Amino acid sequence: MQNAIPEFTPSTNFEKFVLASLAEIKRQLPKSTAIPTGDYLTPTEVCSILKISKGKFYQFINDGVLTTIKPDPKGRKTYVLRSQVENLFPKDFQKK
Repeated sequence: MQNAIPEFTPSTNFEKFVLASLAEIKRQLPKSTAIPTGDYLTPTEVCSILKISKGKFYQFINDGVLTTIKPDPKGRKTYVLRSQVENLFPKDFQKK
């Protein structure tokens, strides 16, 4: 991969150089809190798939049946691994 960060020269405006460099670095970094589509489910999706209420969903969490993942440091978003839901009722998720 070729380095796209511009070379700094004394004639280059320093502020523009720094901003361009930061923008390129940010573009190349992976999203740390990105959730891969399909690998994780929201509580609403789990409730819809299992046909249960939100109360039952949180009971599953409290009982240790499901484990949640909270990528946001403040814990605002909750996800469950799709494989956990599929393992609860493996016959229902077999490919036909």
